[in-house]
Amino acid sequence: MSSDPLLSIDARLSLWLSARGLRDNPFAHWSAEREPDLPYYFVDVERFDELLAAAEPCIVFAARGCGKTAQRRMLAAQCRPEQADARRLAVHYGYDGFHRALKLAGDDLTRLQADHHAAAILRLGLAALQEAVRRDAPLGAALQRSDRAFSLAALQRGYAPELLPPGVALASAPAAGLDPIEHLSNLVALLADCGLGPLVVLVDGLDEFLPMADDPARIADFLAPLLGTLPLIEREGLAFKFFLPQKVEEELCRRLWFRRDRLRFFHVTWTEQALQAMLGQRLAHFSSGGGRVYTQLGQLCRPELAGRLDAELVSLVEGRPRFALALADLLLRTHCQASAPAEQITVETWEAVKAVWETRKADFLGVGESSRPAPPQPTPVAAWSALFVDEKAQRVWVGETEITSEMTAQEFRVLLCLYRHADSVCDKDLLVEEAWPEVAVRDGVTDQALAATISRLRKLLKQPSPERGYIETIKGRGYRLHPQGFGPAG
Repeated sequence: MSSDPLLSIDARLSLWLSARGLRDNPFAHWSAEREPDLPYYFVDVERFDELLAAAEPCIVFAARGCGKTAQRRMLAAQCRPEQADARRLAVHYGYDGFHRALKLAGDDLTRLQADHHAAAILRLGLAALQEAVRRDAPLGAALQRSDRAFSLAALQRGYAPELLPPGVALASAPAAGLDPIEHLSNLVALLADCGLGPLVVLVDGLDEFLPMADDPARIADFLAPLLGTLPLIEREGLAFKFFLPQKVEEELCRRLWFRRDRLRFFHVTWTEQALQAMLGQRLAHFSSGGGRVYTQLGQLCRPELAGRLDAELVSLVEGRPRFALALADLLLRTHCQASAPAEQITVETWEAVKAVWETRKADFLGVGESSRPAPPQPTPVAAWSALFVDEKAQRVWVGETEITSEMTAQEFRVLLCLYRHADSVCDKDLLVEEAWPEVAVRDGVTDQALAATISRLRKLLKQPSPERGYIETIKGRGYRLHPQGFGPAG
Protein backbone atom coordinates (compact mmCIF):
# COMPACT_ATOMS: atom_id res chain seq x y z
CA MET A 1 0.00 0.00 0.00
CA SER A 2 1.32 3.43 -0.96
CA SER A 3 2.44 5.75 1.87
CA ASP A 4 0.68 8.66 0.12
CA PRO A 5 -2.57 9.12 2.09
CA LEU A 6 -4.63 10.35 -0.87
CA LEU A 7 -3.42 7.58 -3.16
CA SER A 8 -4.13 4.99 -0.52
CA ILE A 9 -7.65 6.35 -0.15
CA ASP A 10 -8.09 6.22 -3.92
CA ALA A 11 -6.91 2.62 -3.97
CA ARG A 12 -9.19 1.58 -1.12
CA LEU A 13 -12.12 3.45 -2.63
CA SER A 14 -11.61 1.74 -6.00
CA LEU A 15 -11.53 -1.70 -4.39
CA TRP A 16 -14.54 -0.95 -2.19
CA LEU A 17 -16.63 0.34 -5.11
CA SER A 18 -15.67 -2.64 -7.25
CA ALA A 19 -16.78 -5.01 -4.51
CA ARG A 20 -20.13 -3.20 -4.38
CA GLY A 21 -20.61 -3.52 -8.16
CA LEU A 22 -19.56 0.00 -9.25
CA ARG A 23 -16.84 0.28 -11.90
CA ASP A 24 -15.58 3.68 -10.74
CA ASN A 25 -16.39 6.64 -8.50
CA PRO A 26 -19.53 8.31 -9.93
CA PHE A 27 -18.64 11.54 -8.12
CA ALA A 28 -14.93 11.85 -8.92
CA HIS A 29 -15.49 14.96 -11.10
CA TRP A 30 -17.45 17.97 -9.89
CA SER A 31 -16.93 20.19 -12.91
CA ALA A 32 -18.73 19.48 -16.19
CA GLU A 33 -15.60 20.56 -18.05
CA ARG A 34 -13.92 17.29 -17.06
CA GLU A 35 -16.90 14.95 -17.37
CA PRO A 36 -16.13 12.39 -20.12
CA ASP A 37 -19.57 10.74 -19.89
CA LEU A 38 -21.70 13.84 -19.31
CA PRO A 39 -24.32 13.00 -22.00
CA TYR A 40 -25.15 9.78 -20.16
CA TYR A 41 -26.26 11.51 -16.97
CA PHE A 42 -27.03 15.11 -17.95
CA VAL A 43 -30.19 16.37 -16.26
CA ASP A 44 -32.16 18.97 -18.21
CA VAL A 45 -33.55 21.46 -15.73
CA GLU A 46 -34.01 24.44 -18.05
CA ARG A 47 -35.62 23.92 -21.51
CA PHE A 48 -32.53 22.57 -23.23
CA ASP A 49 -34.19 21.84 -26.58
CA GLU A 50 -35.61 25.38 -26.69
CA LEU A 51 -32.19 26.83 -25.93
CA LEU A 52 -30.59 24.75 -28.69
CA ALA A 53 -33.15 25.71 -31.34
CA ALA A 54 -33.44 29.43 -30.51
CA ALA A 55 -32.24 31.71 -33.32
CA GLU A 56 -32.21 34.91 -31.25
CA PRO A 57 -29.43 35.66 -28.71
CA CYS A 58 -29.99 33.81 -25.43
CA ILE A 59 -28.67 34.26 -21.91
CA VAL A 60 -28.57 31.40 -19.42
CA PHE A 61 -28.27 32.68 -15.85
CA ALA A 62 -27.19 30.35 -13.05
CA ALA A 63 -25.30 30.55 -9.79
CA ARG A 64 -21.77 29.18 -9.74
CA GLY A 65 -21.78 25.41 -9.54
CA CYS A 66 -25.32 25.15 -10.93
CA GLY A 67 -24.70 23.77 -14.40
CA LYS A 68 -23.84 26.56 -16.84
CA THR A 69 -20.88 24.64 -18.21
CA ALA A 70 -22.90 21.42 -18.41
CA GLN A 71 -25.50 23.23 -20.52
CA ARG A 72 -22.78 24.69 -22.74
CA ARG A 73 -21.05 21.35 -23.20
CA MET A 74 -24.30 19.61 -24.08
CA LEU A 75 -25.06 22.27 -26.68
CA ALA A 76 -21.59 21.79 -28.15
CA ALA A 77 -22.22 18.04 -28.26
CA GLN A 78 -25.12 18.66 -30.67
CA CYS A 79 -22.89 20.62 -33.06
CA ARG A 80 -19.75 20.18 -35.08
CA PRO A 81 -16.96 19.44 -34.48
CA GLU A 82 -18.21 17.04 -31.76
CA GLN A 83 -21.14 15.69 -33.81
CA ALA A 84 -19.74 15.06 -37.25
CA ASP A 85 -23.06 15.08 -39.13
CA ALA A 86 -24.54 18.20 -37.49
CA ARG A 87 -25.30 21.33 -39.53
CA ARG A 88 -24.32 23.74 -36.77
CA LEU A 89 -20.70 24.56 -35.95
CA ALA A 90 -20.06 25.51 -32.31
CA VAL A 91 -17.41 27.85 -30.93
CA HIS A 92 -16.62 28.04 -27.23
CA TYR A 93 -15.78 31.68 -26.54
CA GLY A 94 -13.97 31.12 -23.24
CA TYR A 95 -10.82 32.01 -21.31
CA ASP A 96 -8.34 32.12 -24.18
CA GLY A 97 -10.80 34.01 -26.37
CA PHE A 98 -11.44 36.53 -23.59
CA HIS A 99 -7.72 36.93 -23.05
CA ARG A 100 -7.17 37.51 -26.78
CA ALA A 101 -9.94 40.12 -26.99
CA LEU A 102 -8.41 42.01 -24.08
CA LYS A 103 -4.95 41.75 -25.61
CA LEU A 104 -6.28 43.28 -28.84
CA ALA A 105 -7.58 46.14 -26.69
CA GLY A 106 -4.16 46.66 -25.14
CA ASP A 107 -5.28 44.89 -21.95
CA ASP A 108 -7.42 47.94 -21.26
CA LEU A 109 -11.04 47.07 -20.55
CA THR A 110 -12.13 50.63 -21.27
CA ARG A 111 -10.83 50.31 -24.86
CA LEU A 112 -12.50 46.99 -25.59
CA GLN A 113 -14.71 47.12 -28.71
CA ALA A 114 -17.03 44.82 -30.63
CA ASP A 115 -14.31 44.34 -33.26
CA HIS A 116 -12.00 42.85 -30.62
CA HIS A 117 -14.67 40.33 -29.62
CA ALA A 118 -15.39 39.52 -33.27
CA ALA A 119 -11.71 38.95 -34.04
CA ALA A 120 -11.32 36.59 -31.07
CA ILE A 121 -14.48 34.67 -32.02
CA LEU A 122 -13.36 34.48 -35.64
CA ARG A 123 -10.06 32.93 -34.61
CA LEU A 124 -11.87 30.31 -32.51
CA GLY A 125 -14.35 29.68 -35.32
CA LEU A 126 -11.55 28.95 -37.77
CA ALA A 127 -9.98 26.52 -35.29
CA ALA A 128 -13.34 24.79 -34.79
CA LEU A 129 -13.80 24.51 -38.54
CA GLN A 130 -10.36 22.95 -38.90
CA GLU A 131 -11.27 20.36 -36.25
CA ALA A 132 -14.56 19.67 -38.03
CA VAL A 133 -12.62 19.07 -41.27
CA ARG A 134 -10.30 16.67 -39.46
CA ARG A 135 -13.34 14.61 -38.43
CA ASP A 136 -15.23 14.85 -41.74
CA ALA A 137 -13.33 14.24 -44.98
CA PRO A 138 -16.23 15.32 -47.26
CA LEU A 139 -16.28 18.73 -45.57
CA GLY A 140 -12.56 19.06 -46.20
CA ALA A 141 -13.09 18.18 -49.84
CA ALA A 142 -15.86 20.79 -50.15
CA LEU A 143 -13.53 23.46 -48.79
CA GLN A 144 -10.86 22.61 -51.36
CA ARG A 145 -12.87 24.17 -54.18
CA SER A 146 -10.70 27.05 -55.38
CA ASP A 147 -12.96 29.97 -54.38
CA ARG A 148 -13.71 28.47 -50.96
CA ALA A 149 -10.08 27.57 -50.36
CA PHE A 150 -9.02 31.14 -51.20
CA SER A 151 -11.64 32.64 -48.86
CA LEU A 152 -10.66 30.30 -46.03
CA ALA A 153 -6.93 30.93 -46.49
CA ALA A 154 -7.53 34.68 -46.50
CA LEU A 155 -9.38 34.48 -43.18
CA GLN A 156 -6.74 32.21 -41.68
CA ARG A 157 -4.00 34.56 -42.84
CA GLY A 158 -5.65 37.47 -41.11
CA TYR A 159 -6.85 35.83 -37.89
CA ALA A 160 -5.23 32.41 -37.40
CA PRO A 161 -2.09 32.13 -39.56
CA GLU A 162 -0.93 29.06 -37.63
CA LEU A 163 -3.84 27.17 -39.21
CA LEU A 164 -2.66 27.74 -42.79
CA PRO A 165 -1.69 24.39 -44.33
CA PRO A 166 1.94 23.91 -45.38
CA GLY A 167 2.71 25.34 -48.79
CA VAL A 168 -0.16 27.83 -48.85
CA ALA A 169 1.10 31.27 -49.82
CA LEU A 170 0.81 33.86 -47.07
CA ALA A 171 0.16 36.65 -49.54
CA SER A 172 -3.62 36.28 -49.39
CA ALA A 173 -5.16 38.51 -46.76
CA PRO A 174 -8.68 39.52 -45.68
CA ALA A 175 -10.38 41.91 -48.06
CA ALA A 176 -9.25 45.48 -47.49
CA GLY A 177 -11.74 47.82 -45.90
CA LEU A 178 -13.66 45.14 -44.02
CA ASP A 179 -13.70 44.98 -40.23
CA PRO A 180 -13.63 41.79 -38.14
CA ILE A 181 -17.44 41.74 -37.90
CA GLU A 182 -17.69 41.64 -41.69
CA HIS A 183 -14.98 38.99 -41.82
CA LEU A 184 -17.01 36.96 -39.31
CA SER A 185 -19.92 37.25 -41.74
CA ASN A 186 -17.58 35.96 -44.46
CA LEU A 187 -16.91 32.86 -42.37
CA VAL A 188 -20.64 32.38 -41.86
CA ALA A 189 -21.18 32.70 -45.62
CA LEU A 190 -18.42 30.15 -46.26
CA LEU A 191 -20.10 27.71 -43.87
CA ALA A 192 -23.45 28.25 -45.55
CA ASP A 193 -21.87 27.60 -48.95
CA CYS A 194 -20.77 24.21 -47.59
CA GLY A 195 -24.25 23.45 -46.25
CA LEU A 196 -23.51 24.38 -42.64
CA GLY A 197 -25.02 26.92 -40.30
CA PRO A 198 -25.56 28.68 -38.06
CA LEU A 199 -22.29 29.33 -36.25
CA VAL A 200 -23.20 28.85 -32.57
CA VAL A 201 -21.12 31.06 -30.26
CA LEU A 202 -21.11 29.72 -26.68
CA VAL A 203 -19.90 32.43 -24.29
CA ASP A 204 -18.98 30.77 -20.99
CA GLY A 205 -16.45 31.16 -18.18
CA LEU A 206 -16.51 34.84 -17.29
CA ASP A 207 -17.21 34.11 -13.63
CA GLU A 208 -13.94 32.15 -13.54
CA PHE A 209 -11.88 34.43 -15.82
CA LEU A 210 -9.04 35.85 -13.73
CA PRO A 211 -9.24 39.56 -14.70
CA MET A 212 -12.91 39.87 -13.66
CA ALA A 213 -14.02 36.81 -11.70
CA ASP A 214 -16.64 37.52 -9.02
CA ASP A 215 -16.97 41.14 -10.17
CA PRO A 216 -20.37 41.69 -11.85
CA ALA A 217 -19.53 45.27 -12.86
CA ARG A 218 -16.34 44.24 -14.68
CA ILE A 219 -18.13 41.32 -16.34
CA ALA A 220 -20.80 43.73 -17.56
CA ASP A 221 -18.10 46.11 -18.82
CA PHE A 222 -16.46 43.26 -20.70
CA LEU A 223 -19.77 42.21 -22.27
CA ALA A 224 -20.90 45.74 -23.17
CA PRO A 225 -19.29 45.87 -26.64
CA LEU A 226 -20.66 42.41 -27.43
CA LEU A 227 -24.11 42.24 -25.83
CA GLY A 228 -24.65 45.91 -26.59
CA THR A 229 -23.88 45.56 -30.31
CA LEU A 230 -27.11 44.17 -31.76
CA PRO A 231 -25.82 44.20 -35.37
CA LEU A 232 -23.26 41.62 -34.22
CA ILE A 233 -25.20 39.33 -31.89
CA GLU A 234 -28.31 39.41 -34.12
CA ARG A 235 -26.39 38.92 -37.37
CA GLU A 236 -27.87 36.28 -39.65
CA GLY A 237 -26.00 32.99 -39.45
CA LEU A 238 -24.79 33.60 -35.88
CA ALA A 239 -26.48 32.16 -32.78
CA PHE A 240 -25.11 33.59 -29.53
CA LYS A 241 -25.69 31.75 -26.25
CA PHE A 242 -24.34 33.47 -23.13
CA PHE A 243 -23.82 31.48 -19.91
CA LEU A 244 -23.54 34.02 -17.12
CA PRO A 245 -23.46 34.00 -13.31
CA GLN A 246 -26.81 34.83 -11.77
CA LYS A 247 -25.46 37.83 -9.88
CA VAL A 248 -24.59 39.58 -13.16
CA GLU A 249 -28.25 39.85 -14.22
CA GLU A 250 -29.05 42.76 -11.92
CA GLU A 251 -25.91 44.60 -13.04
CA LEU A 252 -26.78 44.12 -16.72
CA CYS A 253 -30.33 45.37 -16.20
CA ARG A 254 -28.94 48.64 -14.84
CA ARG A 255 -27.00 49.31 -18.05
CA LEU A 256 -28.72 51.54 -20.61
CA TRP A 257 -27.31 49.58 -23.54
CA PHE A 258 -28.77 46.28 -22.34
CA ARG A 259 -31.78 45.32 -24.50
CA ARG A 260 -33.84 42.83 -22.56
CA ASP A 261 -36.50 42.91 -25.27
CA ARG A 262 -34.07 41.50 -27.85
CA LEU A 263 -32.82 38.57 -25.78
CA ARG A 264 -34.30 35.31 -24.58
CA PHE A 265 -33.67 34.46 -20.93
CA PHE A 266 -33.21 31.11 -19.19
CA HIS A 267 -32.72 30.71 -15.44
CA VAL A 268 -31.23 27.45 -14.16
CA THR A 269 -32.53 26.34 -10.79
CA TRP A 270 -32.29 22.92 -9.20
CA THR A 271 -34.97 21.31 -7.07
CA GLU A 272 -34.10 18.65 -4.53
CA GLN A 273 -35.87 16.15 -6.75
CA ALA A 274 -33.66 17.10 -9.72
CA LEU A 275 -30.53 16.82 -7.57
CA GLN A 276 -31.53 13.34 -6.43
CA ALA A 277 -32.16 12.40 -10.07
CA MET A 278 -28.67 13.61 -10.99
CA LEU A 279 -27.04 11.48 -8.27
CA GLY A 280 -29.18 8.49 -9.23
CA GLN A 281 -28.34 8.71 -12.93
CA ARG A 282 -24.62 8.78 -12.18
CA LEU A 283 -24.88 5.77 -9.90
CA ALA A 284 -26.87 3.87 -12.54
CA HIS A 285 -24.31 4.73 -15.24
CA PHE A 286 -21.40 3.48 -13.11
CA SER A 287 -23.17 0.27 -12.02
CA SER A 288 -21.12 -2.52 -13.55
CA GLY A 289 -23.95 -4.96 -14.10
CA GLY A 290 -24.39 -8.34 -12.52
CA GLY A 291 -28.06 -7.74 -11.91
CA ARG A 292 -27.70 -4.75 -9.54
CA VAL A 293 -28.23 -1.17 -10.64
CA TYR A 294 -27.74 1.58 -8.07
CA THR A 295 -30.05 4.58 -8.14
CA GLN A 296 -29.54 5.95 -4.62
CA LEU A 297 -26.54 6.51 -2.37
CA GLY A 298 -28.59 4.97 0.41
CA GLN A 299 -28.12 1.58 -1.24
CA LEU A 300 -24.49 1.73 -0.11
CA CYS A 301 -25.45 2.39 3.52
CA ARG A 302 -26.57 0.49 6.61
CA PRO A 303 -30.36 0.12 6.92
CA GLU A 304 -30.75 2.83 9.58
CA LEU A 305 -29.18 5.38 7.19
CA ALA A 306 -30.27 4.06 3.80
CA GLY A 307 -33.77 5.52 3.72
CA ARG A 308 -32.81 9.08 4.61
CA LEU A 309 -29.31 9.70 3.27
CA ASP A 310 -30.15 10.98 -0.24
CA ALA A 311 -32.81 13.41 0.98
CA GLU A 312 -30.55 14.73 3.74
CA LEU A 313 -27.63 15.14 1.35
CA VAL A 314 -29.49 17.24 -1.21
CA SER A 315 -31.01 19.38 1.55
CA LEU A 316 -27.48 20.46 2.55
CA VAL A 317 -26.20 21.60 -0.84
CA GLU A 318 -28.10 24.86 -1.38
CA GLY A 319 -29.48 23.79 -4.75
CA ARG A 320 -26.00 23.46 -6.28
CA PRO A 321 -25.23 20.27 -8.20
CA ARG A 322 -21.49 20.80 -7.77
CA PHE A 323 -21.98 20.81 -4.02
CA ALA A 324 -24.03 17.60 -4.26
CA LEU A 325 -21.28 15.84 -6.20
CA ALA A 326 -18.57 17.09 -3.84
CA LEU A 327 -20.51 16.01 -0.74
CA ALA A 328 -21.21 12.55 -2.18
CA ASP A 329 -17.52 12.20 -3.07
CA LEU A 330 -16.51 13.33 0.42
CA LEU A 331 -18.81 10.70 1.94
CA LEU A 332 -17.27 7.86 -0.09
CA ARG A 333 -13.71 9.00 0.58
CA THR A 334 -14.31 9.45 4.30
CA HIS A 335 -15.75 5.96 4.51
CA CYS A 336 -12.65 4.56 2.77
CA GLN A 337 -10.17 6.29 5.07
CA ALA A 338 -10.29 3.21 7.26
CA SER A 339 -7.66 0.61 6.42
CA ALA A 340 -10.45 -1.95 5.99
CA PRO A 341 -13.67 -0.08 5.07
CA ALA A 342 -16.89 -1.71 6.22
CA GLU A 343 -19.23 -3.13 3.62
CA GLN A 344 -21.80 -0.39 4.26
CA ILE A 345 -21.55 3.28 5.20
CA THR A 346 -22.56 3.98 8.80
CA VAL A 347 -24.54 6.74 10.47
CA GLU A 348 -21.39 7.74 12.36
CA THR A 349 -19.51 8.32 9.11
CA TRP A 350 -22.33 10.42 7.71
CA GLU A 351 -22.47 12.57 10.85
CA ALA A 352 -18.71 13.13 10.67
CA VAL A 353 -18.98 14.12 7.00
CA LYS A 354 -21.76 16.62 7.75
CA ALA A 355 -19.60 18.26 10.42
CA VAL A 356 -16.71 18.65 7.97
CA TRP A 357 -19.05 19.91 5.26
CA GLU A 358 -20.38 22.77 7.37
CA THR A 359 -16.88 24.19 7.78
CA ARG A 360 -15.37 23.32 4.38
CA LYS A 361 -18.13 23.59 1.76
CA ALA A 362 -16.88 26.94 0.46
CA ASP A 363 -13.63 25.19 -0.50
CA PHE A 364 -15.55 23.19 -3.10
CA LEU A 365 -16.76 26.24 -5.03
CA GLY A 366 -13.56 27.87 -6.26
CA VAL A 367 -12.38 28.40 -9.84
CA GLY A 368 -13.48 25.46 -11.98
CA GLU A 369 -13.26 22.16 -10.14
CA SER A 370 -11.90 22.98 -6.71
CA SER A 371 -9.43 20.73 -4.99
CA ARG A 372 -10.53 18.19 -2.44
CA PRO A 373 -9.66 18.94 1.19
CA ALA A 374 -5.88 18.70 1.18
CA PRO A 375 -3.69 17.10 3.84
CA PRO A 376 -1.54 19.43 5.94
CA GLN A 377 1.19 20.91 3.77
CA PRO A 378 4.85 20.32 4.74
CA THR A 379 7.10 23.11 5.87
CA PRO A 380 8.87 24.73 2.90
CA VAL A 381 12.59 24.35 2.36
CA ALA A 382 14.25 27.05 4.44
CA ALA A 383 15.97 28.63 1.44
CA TRP A 384 12.68 29.10 -0.40
CA SER A 385 9.84 31.47 0.35
CA ALA A 386 6.45 29.84 0.78
CA LEU A 387 4.34 29.67 -2.37
CA PHE A 388 0.66 30.26 -1.69
CA VAL A 389 -2.22 30.19 -4.18
CA ASP A 390 -5.55 31.60 -2.99
CA GLU A 391 -7.93 29.86 -5.40
CA LYS A 392 -11.05 31.72 -4.33
CA ALA A 393 -9.47 35.18 -4.63
CA GLN A 394 -7.30 34.09 -7.59
CA ARG A 395 -4.12 35.53 -6.10
CA VAL A 396 -0.57 34.17 -5.79
CA TRP A 397 2.16 34.99 -3.28
CA VAL A 398 5.80 33.99 -2.98
CA GLY A 399 6.56 34.70 0.64
CA GLU A 400 5.29 38.21 1.32
CA THR A 401 5.35 39.23 -2.36
CA GLU A 402 2.22 38.98 -4.47
CA ILE A 403 2.95 38.07 -8.13
CA THR A 404 -0.64 37.81 -9.45
CA SER A 405 -0.34 40.87 -11.68
CA GLU A 406 2.74 39.44 -13.40
CA MET A 407 0.94 36.29 -14.51
CA THR A 408 -1.25 35.64 -17.52
CA ALA A 409 -4.54 33.82 -17.04
CA GLN A 410 -3.02 30.76 -18.72
CA GLU A 411 -0.04 30.70 -16.35
CA PHE A 412 -2.35 31.06 -13.36
CA ARG A 413 -4.44 28.06 -14.47
CA VAL A 414 -1.36 25.86 -14.92
CA LEU A 415 -0.01 26.84 -11.49
CA LEU A 416 -3.44 26.34 -9.95
CA CYS A 417 -3.63 22.82 -11.40
CA LEU A 418 -0.23 21.97 -9.92
CA TYR A 419 -1.26 23.49 -6.60
CA ARG A 420 -4.58 21.61 -6.48
CA HIS A 421 -2.82 18.33 -7.09
CA ALA A 422 0.25 19.06 -4.99
CA ASP A 423 0.14 15.53 -3.61
CA SER A 424 0.79 13.91 -7.00
CA VAL A 425 2.34 14.27 -10.46
CA CYS A 426 0.26 16.17 -13.04
CA ASP A 427 0.52 14.62 -16.49
CA LYS A 428 -0.18 16.47 -19.72
CA ASP A 429 -3.79 15.29 -19.96
CA LEU A 430 -4.67 16.66 -16.53
CA LEU A 431 -2.90 19.97 -17.12
CA VAL A 432 -4.65 20.44 -20.48
CA GLU A 433 -8.06 19.55 -19.03
CA GLU A 434 -7.75 22.09 -16.22
CA ALA A 435 -5.60 24.81 -17.79
CA TRP A 436 -6.82 24.69 -21.41
CA PRO A 437 -10.52 23.77 -20.90
CA GLU A 438 -11.59 25.37 -24.18
CA VAL A 439 -9.35 23.05 -26.28
CA ALA A 440 -11.53 20.22 -27.54
CA VAL A 441 -8.64 17.88 -28.42
CA ARG A 442 -5.72 17.40 -26.04
CA ASP A 443 -3.26 17.10 -28.90
CA GLY A 444 -4.19 20.70 -29.73
CA VAL A 445 -1.85 21.75 -26.90
CA THR A 446 1.66 20.68 -27.84
CA ASP A 447 4.29 19.48 -25.40
CA GLN A 448 6.28 22.56 -26.39
CA ALA A 449 3.41 24.91 -25.45
CA LEU A 450 3.07 23.25 -22.05
CA ALA A 451 6.84 23.29 -21.46
CA ALA A 452 6.98 26.98 -22.42
CA THR A 453 4.28 27.84 -19.87
CA ILE A 454 6.12 25.86 -17.18
CA SER A 455 9.34 27.70 -18.08
CA ARG A 456 7.65 31.09 -17.73
CA LEU A 457 6.21 30.08 -14.36
CA ARG A 458 9.65 29.04 -13.12
CA LYS A 459 11.01 32.44 -14.09
CA LEU A 460 8.15 34.20 -12.29
CA LEU A 461 8.84 32.11 -9.20
CA LYS A 462 12.59 32.90 -9.53
CA GLN A 463 13.32 29.18 -9.51
CA PRO A 464 17.10 28.65 -9.68
CA SER A 465 16.93 25.73 -12.15
CA PRO A 466 14.47 23.17 -13.61
CA GLU A 467 15.97 20.56 -11.28
CA ARG A 468 15.76 22.62 -8.11
CA GLY A 469 12.83 24.79 -7.13
CA TYR A 470 9.08 24.94 -6.83
CA ILE A 471 8.11 23.06 -10.03
CA GLU A 472 9.74 19.70 -10.67
CA THR A 473 9.85 17.78 -13.96
CA ILE A 474 9.18 14.10 -13.36
CA LYS A 475 10.71 12.48 -16.41
CA GLY A 476 8.22 10.53 -18.52
CA ARG A 477 5.29 11.44 -16.25
CA GLY A 478 4.74 15.20 -16.04
CA TYR A 479 5.20 17.98 -13.47
CA ARG A 480 4.58 18.52 -9.76
CA LEU A 481 5.15 21.07 -7.05
CA HIS A 482 8.11 20.04 -4.92
CA PRO A 483 6.73 18.43 -1.72
CA GLN A 484 8.69 20.91 0.40
CA GLY A 485 8.44 23.88 -1.89
CA PHE A 486 5.26 25.52 -0.73
CA GLY A 487 3.24 26.25 2.35
CA PRO A 488 0.70 28.62 3.89
CA ALA A 489 1.15 32.35 3.42
CA GLY A 490 2.61 34.32 6.25
